[in-house]
Amino acid sequence: MKKICITGGIACGKSSVGDLLRGLGVPVVEADAVCHELLGLERIIRRATACFGRRILNRQGAVDRGVLGGIIFADSRKRQKLNALLHPEARRAITAWLKAQQTGGAPLAAAVIPLAYEAGWERDWDKIICVAAPRPMQISRLRKKGFSAAEAEARISAQMAVEEKMARADCVIFNSGTRADLSRQTRLVLRNLNEKVERCHGRKK
Repeated sequence: MKKICITGGIACGKSSVGDLLRGLGVPVVEADAVCHELLGLERIIRRATACFGRRILNRQGAVDRGVLGGIIFADSRKRQKLNALLHPEARRAITAWLKAQQTGGAPLAAAVIPLAYEAGWERDWDKIICVAAPRPMQISRLRKKGFSAAEAEARISAQMAVEEKMARADCVIFNSGTRADLSRQTRLVLRNLNEKVERCHGRKK
């Protein structure tokens, strides 16, 4: 089975590419969804409140991701603490998911991992796809989600530069146009991946 990592900058369209791949029959898991589930576990909540205090909890005792996000994007050391808490757990969960897809006979499986390079998780993949967009477009998309200009800049600056991710990836999907254009690029990448899988299986020479 070919293991594909989808990474890139914030608000560049990684999840949209994941959705398109799902629609084309590729199993896809998202690290953000995995981390969201992890933040609902009692043992993770206890460790998170030990690091950041009970202010990160809402009235129901669940982690308020908005409050937590405001804390970690304002302080790189606190962001590192959260990453140290979640990244190993998320990596184990995604690795287990990939093994399950392989056992099930999937020829390809993809994981959307925004911080693959930042977390040093780039060697376990057969291919890494970077989804990129111009910085002004990233800011505009984040503003539409309710972030201030300063908050948008902080979130973009907290990650590795998109240009560096593009340079390190095996292929790039540049999401600066329409949904149809994004779909066209995604289909082209998938077709190339499928052809390589077929060659590996000896069906093409």
